[in-house]
Amino acid sequence: MEKHIILLVEDSPEDAYLVQRFIEKNLTGDFNVMHKETMAAAVACLKAYKDDIGFILLDLGLPDTNGGHDTLGQMRKYAPEIYEEEKEKIEPLIKRVKNLMNNQN
Repeated sequence: MEKHIILLVEDSPEDAYLVQRFIEKNLTGDFNVMHKETMAAAVACLKAYKDDIGFILLDLGLPDTNGGHDTLGQMRKYAPEIYEEEKEKIEPLIKRVKNLMNNQN
């Protein structure tokens, strides 16, 4: 089975840890979570690994952007589908990721 890369863009180390643990406990398969804390780091990662990244979890309040619309606007230049990383949205996101992974296999 191919390794699936999830790009997690979150400036809070605590929140990033919680999301990574949630993914580890709830997704089956071979996943690699790449965690970046800024938009600049995320963009660099996307440029380097654009063909390998399957999913992006994006915090809208990054320190090097001007709020949610700016964050999404910048990210959409590099990724067509984006899911916001918010605690109340994690559960449906995991369900969607599982469905998408099952459809790719």
